[in-house]
Amino acid sequence: MLFHSFLLSFFKRIRSTPLHLHGLDLYNREKGSFTERLDFVRKEYVKTTLARMGRIFPAYGIGGVVNKHIRKYGNNLLHEAYQPPHGIILK
Repeated sequence: MLFHSFLLSFFKRIRSTPLHLHGLDLYNREKGSFTERLDFVRKEYVKTTLARMGRIFPAYGIGGVVNKHIRKYGNNLLHEAYQPPHGIILK
């Protein structure tokens, strides 16, 4: 599961980067042919994808996994320290 959460964030960038680049090109260059836009996406794809992967990895890769474990540890500590009143069940 840990390995998959890291990989998923990478693979999402591979698929979404062309749309991201196309949107940036539409915004920055209102008048451009389809061929010019396609050339722009091809030219910028690899470096943009690598940059987006590098930027997203700490947040959704490492951050998501570490946050999950810290929350679980904190919840366990809370449940050990807190004795609920009779009749209340904590999950």
